[in-house]
Amino acid sequence: MTELNIHCEESKKRTGKEYRELHMWIDEPQKYLGKDHRKERHDPNNKEDSTFIFSKWSTEGYIEWLIHIIDDYKDTGKKLEMWYKVAMHKKNEVSEELDKSRKGYEAVEESLRKIIDKL
Repeated sequence: MTELNIHCEESKKRTGKEYRELHMWIDEPQKYLGKDHRKERHDPNNKEDSTFIFSKWSTEGYIEWLIHIIDDYKDTGKKLEMWYKVAMHKKNEVSEELDKSRKGYEAVEESLRKIIDKL
């Protein structure tokens, strides 16, 4: 299911209306900003967007806009958490490899010291 359909389905559960046009308008900047589309129409402090939404979709639409923003950022938070866990797992793997290398280096260094001491 696309993000648009998920937003519409959730709106319908809450309000009985999909608010498809609203959700399309919110994410329309994705066409030209890609993953950075949330720089536009995802700021509840933006007076111009707030005024537009109130005039076109009233208070209920405004609330759906806020929920859309919250849902998007919750989704981003989940993705970041997953990436963090993967990064930490990789970090642990790298740390283990470094420990092995360090121990190997220390063994070589000890052997070289013994050889040098005999000279």
